[in-house]
Amino acid sequence: MTDLPFSDRSDFDNADRGHIASRTPGIVTNAQGQTVWDGDVFSFLDGECPQSVHPSLWRQSQLCAKQGLYEVAAGIYQVRGLDLSNMTLVEGDKGVIVIDPLISNETAAAALALYREHRGDRPVTGLLYTHSHIDHFGGAGGVLPPGNPEGAPILAPAGFTENAVAENVYAGTAMARRGVYHTGATLPKNA
Repeated sequence: MTDLPFSDRSDFDNADRGHIASRTPGIVTNAQGQTVWDGDVFSFLDGECPQSVHPSLWRQSQLCAKQGLYEVAAGIYQVRGLDLSNMTLVEGDKGVIVIDPLISNETAAAALALYREHRGDRPVTGLLYTHSHIDHFGGAGGVLPPGNPEGAPILAPAGFTENAVAENVYAGTAMARRGVYHTGATLPKNA
C-alpha cells in the first residue's frame, strides 16, 4: 500500500455505532470545583490536520476523542472519553455490574450518572477490575458507596494488589516519564 485510505470512513462509523448521548460539557470537576477531566480541550481535533501532525495520528486521535454513552450490545454499555480508559456496564436482573471504573471517583461517578440518565437508576451490584492499571480501578469509590454497605462483590485477577503496588513502586518513575513523553503532556493541546 502506497497511500493510506483516508477516504474510507468506516472507522468513524464503527466508533459512532451505538452512541446514545454525550456528556455536555465534557468536563468533570471535583467537590472543590477543580477540573479532574476536560474532554472538551480536544475539540481542536474537529479541525483540519496541521502539517505538524501525521494524518494517521490525527485520524486516530479523532477516533479516540469520541465521548459519551454507547450501547455495545443488548444490555452492555460503555462510557467512553470521560477518562483515559472506558467504563463498561453490564445490565442484570437486579442491577448493573461495572467493569473498570476509570481512574478517579469523579470521572467514574460522572460516567455512572450519564448511564443512569439514559438507562435508569439501577444499583451497582458488582465491580470487576480487568487488570491492575490505575485507570481500570481507581474510580471504584465513584460507583460504590464508602464501605460498600450492600456488599457488592468486587472481582479482580489473582495477585491484583501485589501487581498494582509493585508496578508503581518499581516502575512508577519510569512510567511517569514515559507517559509524559508518549502523550506529549507538556505540549500545547492545539500545537
